Amino acid sequence: MVKFRKRKNHPTFARMNYGRTKRSRIGKAWRHPRGHDNKQKVAKAYVPALPAIGYGQPRATRHMHPSGVRTTLVRNIAQAMTAKEAIIIAAGIGRRKHDAILKIAKEKKLKVMNS
Repeated sequence: MVKFRKRKNHPTFARMNYGRTKRSRIGKAWRHPRGHDNKQKVAKAYVPALPAIGYGQPRATRHMHPSGVRTTLVRNIAQAMTAKEAIIIAAGIGRRKHDAILKIAKEKKLKVMNS
């Protein structure tokens, strides 16, 4: 396990004109600005930032759970046998296999994130 390193902060990427009116026509979810005269597309200083490669997380903390462990999505018993730190049991797993995976996790002292 890599020593836990803090993840970088970045601005919340807001859709252009989100919150401009009380009506909910313009959703909060990010969409890339496509207009010819769009100020956000031209990256003016007074408009919200666009997502860019520089806002990425350090390689050491990428794809980590907020608790600081690397998780593995487990869909069958064989995947549970090869897991290293923590597991997430897939939603479509039935009760019998779910219980078997939990038993394996307890033997291997793995952290189960969704059980």
